[in-house]
Amino acid sequence: MNAYRAAQHFDFLPNNRINDMYTRHRSLPDSLVHDQRALIAGVMCLGRLSELVFFPNGESSHKMRAIPPGESREDVTYFRLALTHLDQWGAASVTALCE
Repeated sequence: MNAYRAAQHFDFLPNNRINDMYTRHRSLPDSLVHDQRALIAGVMCLGRLSELVFFPNGESSHKMRAIPPGESREDVTYFRLALTHLDQWGAASVTALCE
């Protein structure tokens, strides 16, 4: 989440909204609807990808780097989780309308 916040991927999605959903996801995951879960998984995907590409060893850099072979790719896992949640999505919510 820290890497996602540092990279500021989306201007239209305020950090306090993401923080609230992430906190709910950690404490009461069933309180989120499927598209909200997909959004959190997408945020975690982008955060992990940012760590791999822009923040190696915790150092902030605006220069991209190639992801080294053998690096743990949780970003792919989070991406697949987001797709799974979207497959289960049945009705629009405020989150979907904002996107």
